[in-house]
Parts: sequence; C-alpha cells; structure tokens
Amino acid sequence: MNHGSRSKYTLALLAFLAPQALGQNTWYVDAFAPPPGLGTQAQPYASLQYAISQPSTVSGDLILAGPGVYAESVRFFGKSVEVRGSGVLASIIDATGLAQSAVQFVDGESAGATLNGFGIFGGFPGDFTEGGGVLCSGSVGLVRNCAIVACGDLTGSQFKGGGAAVVANGTLQLVRTSIDSCTADADGGALFAEDSTLRLDQCTVRDSRTALGRGGALAVFNAVLDISNSSFQSNHSLANDGGCLFANASTVRIVDSDLRDNFAFDDHRGGALALVGGTAVIERCQFQVNASARGGALHLDGGASAIVERSHFLDNYAQSLAALDGAGGAIWCASDSSATVRASSFVRNKAVSGPAGGARGGAMRGGSASYCTFYANECNASTGAGAAAADATLTGSIAWGNLPAASTLSNCTASWSDIEGGAAGVGNIAVDPLVQLGLFLTPYLTAGSPCIDAGNPASPPDLDGTRADLGALPYSGTPAQRPVTYCLSNLTGAACAPYVIAGAAHAHLSSGLFELHALNVPEGRSGHMFWGLQPTATPFQGGLLCVAPPFVRTPLQTSSTVGGLSGCAGSFAFRWTSAYTSAYAVPPFVNVYAQFWFRDPGTASGTALSSAVRFVFLQ
Repeated sequence: MNHGSRSKYTLALLAFLAPQALGQNTWYVDAFAPPPGLGTQAQPYASLQYAISQPSTVSGDLILAGPGVYAESVRFFGKSVEVRGSGVLASIIDATGLAQSAVQFVDGESAGATLNGFGIFGGFPGDFTEGGGVLCSGSVGLVRNCAIVACGDLTGSQFKGGGAAVVANGTLQLVRTSIDSCTADADGGALFAEDSTLRLDQCTVRDSRTALGRGGALAVFNAVLDISNSSFQSNHSLANDGGCLFANASTVRIVDSDLRDNFAFDDHRGGALALVGGTAVIERCQFQVNASARGGALHLDGGASAIVERSHFLDNYAQSLAALDGAGGAIWCASDSSATVRASSFVRNKAVSGPAGGARGGAMRGGSASYCTFYANECNASTGAGAAAADATLTGSIAWGNLPAASTLSNCTASWSDIEGGAAGVGNIAVDPLVQLGLFLTPYLTAGSPCIDAGNPASPPDLDGTRADLGALPYSGTPAQRPVTYCLSNLTGAACAPYVIAGAAHAHLSSGLFELHALNVPEGRSGHMFWGLQPTATPFQGGLLCVAPPFVRTPLQTSSTVGGLSGCAGSFAFRWTSAYTSAYAVPPFVNVYAQFWFRDPGTASGTALSSAVRFVFLQ
C-alpha cells in the first residue's frame, strides 16, 4: 500500500470509529500526510505538535492520529486536549535523539489533557533531568492505553524517572498503560514523583532498573502514590534500596496488585518496597520471589508506618553477601517504624545469613501480625532465629511447618495463636492446624481444624458470626475459585477504571456470605449490580455491557468512600445471602456473570460500567 492510499484508509477508519462530542472540534493528523496540512479529514496535519500548537486548537478539542511513527516530542502548551492514537503498535511517538521528554505536561495543563493510545519510545531529556517518556510538572496529565518502552538512560547522567516523572505539585495518572525496559541512572528506573501525586490504575511495570539510585521501578519523595490493580515484575535496583519501589516521606496506597521477581542488588534493602518515613496502606496484594539483603519483600525504617491487609507473601528471601544480616525473608521493620500485618499469609519465605551473621525472621522480623498464617518459612539452621518470625508480636495467628521447627519464633510475644513447639502466652495452643495449600499456595483451614473458633473471644467474630478462627483465612468450607475478570470497564469522568473483586468469604450458596465489591468508583454515585448466566460484550453507554440479557438487577445503592484519591475513592458491595440466592434459584456449579453500573455525570453518557467477573458457586 503506498503512502497516499494508506493515508486515505487511515482517515476513513478514523472517521468511522471516532465518536463526536457536542461542542468539540476534531482535528486529524497523519504521519504520511504532506506537511503542514489543515487538520481536516481531507488535508490532515502531519505533526502532532503542530496540531496542538495551532491557535484554532483549544481546550476540549480532540486530535485524532492515524498509524505511523511521529518522530517528535509532544507538548500540550497549556491546552486540555485529548491526543488519541490508533493503538500502541500503530501510532508511535519516537523521541530518540531529541534530548526531550517524549510527552510533556509542563505548561499548567488542567484536567482533560490526555494522551491516549500511543506507543512512546526513546525519550531522554538529558543529564540532571526527569521524565524520559512523560514529564508532568506543575500540571495535570492523563496517559491511558499507552505503552512506554525503552525510555531513559543509565550512563551516569543523574537522570530520574526513565518512563515518566511528575514534579512541582503536578498530578499524573497512568491508566491501562505499560512501562517496559525503562532506565534511570538515579532514582526511579521507570517512574519518579516528587512533591506531587502519581496514580497508576491497571498498569504494568516490568524490566526497568536504576543503576545507582533508589527504586528499580518507582521512586517517590514527599508524594502521594496511589496504585490499584497493577503489576510490577522483574524490576531491579542495582546499587541501592527498593528493588521495585522506594518511598520517602510519602503517602502510599497499593491495592489489588502483584509484585514479583523484583530485586535490590549489591547488599541493599527492600526487594519489592523500601519505605523510609511516611505511611503505606497495602491491601489484597501478592508479593512473590522478591529479594534483597534485608526485607525480601518489604523494608521499613526512618519512622515509616505500614498497614498490610489480606496479602500473600510467597517465596521472598533476604540474603546478605556483605555487611547486612539477611533478616526478614518477607518483611523487615526497624524499631522506630511500624508494620501492622492483618489477615495475611506467609509461605516459603526465607532468611539467609551472610558474613555479618543474622537471618532473623524467616518470614518477618519486627512489627506485628494479627490473624496471619506462617507456613513453611525458613531461616538458617545454624545461625538463624525465628523460622516464622523474630522480634515481633503475634495475635490470632498460626505458625506451623516452618524450619527449623525448634526455632519457630524468636523474641516474639504471642497470644491466642497456634505455635508449633508451643509458646508462652494467653490462649496459645500447639496442635497441628490441619492447613492445606490452595490456589497460589494460599494456606486454608480444613474441616476439623483446632484453629476454627479458637481466636480471642474479644476479637470481632468471623463473617458467619462465630468466634474468630485463627490464621489468615477463616474456615468457610472447601475454597472456591476466585472470580475471574473477563471484560474491562470504561473510564469514569475522573479517569478511574472501576473493577470488581471478591470479599473474604468463598462462593458457597450455603454460607450466604459471599460478596462482590466494585472499587475505583466515584464517591456518592447511585448504582447497582446486575448478573446473569451468559456473557456478552456489547457496546453500551460508552462502555461494554458484559452480562447478556435476561439478567437480574440488584437494588440501587450509593457508593461509599473507602479511602484513596478524591474521585476514585468510592465502592459498591453486594452480598449473596442465602435468602437471595434461594429466591432467585441461583444454581451451583454453573458460571455466573456479574457487573456494576452507576451514574457518572463526568462521562458523555452520564453513566459508567465496571469490569465484569465470572465465578461459580459451590453448594
């Protein structure tokens, strides 16, 4: 296909697909068009930057870009416009050799300045700068449905944030965006934030690294960091702390995310996260095969405070090859800091002593654990201490099958817990908990376990109203498969992608305790869930209707606030009570499909849809 015919094909496709909003001008750009062009379908602009800079392009406009390589840097010049490409493999912004960030929100842009559907490649603005792929400074920027690849530099340039950076009280949102193989000589191999707000929603960050700085994937300083439903894999800090994330004096929230195969090399700390000061809330996350010299997954010091809930730590390890002690296979917490871990499990984590000795806490050194399970963790038999935990406080927990069994706990305080080998303290027992490993090696109680109804009578009861069970997962029969997401949401007016998760209870019709929650929802919205027995993927009100009629609507409710950033802090919840499932004859062992719908004035249709999930009820 020659350039002329390709251009005509591109314009025809864009004209067919492009939604037209009232009061909005649409300008067209084609990399193969003769410059400069008029921005019309017949005579498109040849440059993205030229399209933005035209006086006729104003805030609220839409710039549609056809396939092709745009060898330029894109600066928004204070205009809240959307620049929309044809997909990450079709429309490429290549800033190689330009000595600039590939995309720039640096002129006081407000909400609405958006880059959508591009591959971003080769950005590097130079020594002592920030933001290779994207730079947001003193502005509000949104990057969605993009891929940021091979941006940044590792050559002693004191450069920060290979993939993206937000500074000077800016706000940057990355939604459904991947950051791959980005590098920085200084802090933040992929992402950097300082005195600003950074939000990641349904993103992936992988194979990024920093040569000398902190945070192989991400470094934040005096910032607000909000991460949801995202994945961080194979990121490395080669000569400093935070194999994946380093946070200093910041407010951090990480929910429903997966951090695996991240490493802090060269005898440094925090394989997945290193927190110095500030606060962190971590919920429903999985930490797997992360490693460092101290705190294989999580390291806290400098007065840091972290709350970790309903998370799973698997196969993380701490091993020092020089001056540190190889302590805290999963978590290491300094005496001046606080790690409060609740309803979480630790399986096969390991602390290995180095030349300085140590290896305290196969899973956890310092901090407190309430209603957690420690299973098959390990520390050195000769020099280690506390195969499960050391220098920690345990309540309502299980520590069993850790090696060496003779040193399950070291210098710990335990109460109302099941500790192999026994432990002094009120309510403690030392009986085989009858634990089995389920999906992702998550430990669960089996029928007849002595840990059922063995928790502190003063603790809140389990969901079924009975006395609290010991360990991370209260007994609720044979574990059911967790819901599987099969259909993505559209974005709210605040650029949040609502998604659906399960509550703590398994999907059993007989229990009536199973819940579905929609998160990343604007606060105070009216909405409901609907469910059925057949899936679909039908365009509907700006999103996808993912449950085929006939379906059942649940009663209307108003989204409540659960914390996080303004505009995405709400949630919906629906419990499948026994009375409800009986009234609607919900069948067991059959796929059920569910999705949430709610009103959202910020979208063109005035509504929004969450992702959809598929699950099966057991009896």
